[in-house]
Amino acid sequence: MKPKISTLDSDGYGGFAPRMRARCPRSRKVFVNCPVSLRGRVEPWGACPRPRKVFGFPRLASDTGPAFDHGSPRRPDGLGVMGAVVELLKILGEGLRSVAPVIGILLVFQLIIFRELFQNWREISIGLGLTALGLVIFMKGLDIGLTPLGEQAAAALAQRGSLILVILFGLTLGYGATLAEPALQVLADRVENATAGALGRTLFIQTVAVGVSLGIAVGASRIVLGIETTPFIIPALALALTLTFFAPERYTGLAFDAALATTGPVTVPLAIALGAGLATALDRGDILIYGFGLVAFAALGPVLCVLLLGIILGEPS
Repeated sequence: MKPKISTLDSDGYGGFAPRMRARCPRSRKVFVNCPVSLRGRVEPWGACPRPRKVFGFPRLASDTGPAFDHGSPRRPDGLGVMGAVVELLKILGEGLRSVAPVIGILLVFQLIIFRELFQNWREISIGLGLTALGLVIFMKGLDIGLTPLGEQAAAALAQRGSLILVILFGLTLGYGATLAEPALQVLADRVENATAGALGRTLFIQTVAVGVSLGIAVGASRIVLGIETTPFIIPALALALTLTFFAPERYTGLAFDAALATTGPVTVPLAIALGAGLATALDRGDILIYGFGLVAFAALGPVLCVLLLGIILGEPS
């Protein structure tokens, strides 16, 4: 909205400047900014709930409150380019802190305890740098993309109020998130090589994905029905312990490893966002009781499914 110029008034610096008036499109109140300094300074006479959209002028930083200027380009918040660089360095520092303990332990054992130098230290250094950078990018993407998407989906499901739709969404989400887990891909390759193809990579991944999808669907249904976690967790744990007596020994450790591999950086944020979002949108009261526990269901599902697969296939050759 173009402001109307009314009168001239002193700007406080020995000059004169136009008195500005405009109507806020939200509150429908008339606000006056006076004076508009010839030096580009504005002392506000009124405040708008959304000052960036009142006068059509870019918002400037001021000691006394929001200020506006005539057609000048918007000044970025913070320190501009330097602020962006500092923020980027902070993000990189967080990624380095995440992998620094593991790298430090490996270096101590390799150089001090084993007293052996790395033969390909250049490749290792480049790989560690790429690992830290990839972790930073991935975690930032989860923070601004995947997690908000899961929260919005949970809110939309709560508005629909359909248990069948929640189950279908849990099945689809669990299956898709499992296929995207990098740790599960590594575990599946090792299993296929260790069994000489007796337990194929595709069969193993599909079994784990089915278990995760069933676990998230059951956990999400529990939240919709308003049932606590204990009546579901105890029978599932008892069933898992029972199946370990009938499954081949080689599948026992593999089943629990699969549960840990699939609850990684993709499944866990989505499961937490879905559980907390459903509990909040449905107003279940205590979020710690109803909003959490979905990751546990996502971990128990693969344990049960892999143990059942071992009973069906028998001892791998």
